[in-house]
Amino acid sequence: MVGDFDAGQVAALVKELFTGFASRAPFARVEREYREVKPARIVIDTPDKENAIIRARLDFPLRDDDPDAPALTLANEIFGGGAGLSNRLIERLRQKDGLSYGAGTGLSLGSRSRVASWGLGAIVAPQNAARAEQAIREELERARRDGFTAKEVEDARNGLLQERLVNRSQDGIVAGAWINNLDLGRTFEFSRQFEDRLKALTPEQVNAAFRKYVDPDGMTFVIAGDAKKGVK
Repeated sequence: MVGDFDAGQVAALVKELFTGFASRAPFARVEREYREVKPARIVIDTPDKENAIIRARLDFPLRDDDPDAPALTLANEIFGGGAGLSNRLIERLRQKDGLSYGAGTGLSLGSRSRVASWGLGAIVAPQNAARAEQAIREELERARRDGFTAKEVEDARNGLLQERLVNRSQDGIVAGAWINNLDLGRTFEFSRQFEDRLKALTPEQVNAAFRKYVDPDGMTFVIAGDAKKGVK
């Protein structure tokens, strides 16, 4: 519980409600493991839909306490994260090419198993799906080839640290974080150490992590849209 409450009353209630509780059914954790997935390009015809959806994903072995985790987190923020209006992907698809109102990326890091995924998504008009897919692939290659600038790294770092600070001021997020910490045997010291590593990152480390893990040739792309309007 997070908020203004009487700790003694809550402790007594927890003891009353849960003392002696035991599950009536056996249970075991379903462990995850990394398995290589062959890249593919999948097209799904969705007749009469006004919008087309582009999604892509890549899995790789990585955990949130690995040395590369902070660098890849920052790289994701630059390429397609943040507030959604200032990153490489949205600048290309919306600001420059005018192909999409919504696009972004997401990084999911395992906390127990060394299993992670990086994915992206965009909403476009069906007739623009091919151009948008090509633009996405070009931006991926440009980021791997040329890297991110020192300013991009610094701006993304400041934004990410500010976001994490704001999150810790919200009761619901703090409560959820404590549930995860207690389940993993951690405290907020883990968050502090993660942020210290974010603060120490160089552009070279961020670029190296992106090149190491984000390989367009290994991604699976799925495009769903009306074939009559140009999705193919």
